[in-house]
Amino acid sequence: MGSSGLKSLVTVSLVLVAIIGVVDVRFASAQVPGRIPAATPAKGYIGIAWMVRDPMETDYLRRRAPVVFSVQPCSPGHWAGLQPGDELIEVNGRDARDGPAFPDLKPEAVYSMVVKRGNDRIEAEMAATAVPAEIPQPVTDGPLRSPAEHGCAKSR
Repeated sequence: MGSSGLKSLVTVSLVLVAIIGVVDVRFASAQVPGRIPAATPAKGYIGIAWMVRDPMETDYLRRRAPVVFSVQPCSPGHWAGLQPGDELIEVNGRDARDGPAFPDLKPEAVYSMVVKRGNDRIEAEMAATAVPAEIPQPVTDGPLRSPAEHGCAKSR
């Protein structure tokens, strides 16, 4: 290998080392634990998890309806009376199948809902709160007991 070939190899090697070093530094700074970007918006807490019904459901209208999967005791969802298995029909007058079930989830956001439980349609309302310091274990198989029976200290 001539001297120009060796210079090219050294130059390429140095460039690769420099690129890898920049990439490593960039990813390392993004992964520092506890570091949250200043522009991160505050998220609200409603204490429920939901999922979209089985995509193989034969009834198209039921297929896409969000279904409550779990409810955390003493959460806004629990105070609103939601139970695992409830089907979200409407949220703030909007069909729950169209877009996110709870858009703009932030503390104090209020949600009026129509849910289907078995053959009954139930109206409920809940207000999101800030994320609590301690979040109770979610209940996935209902029905949940009342907030008072769960020992929930906070009233609606």
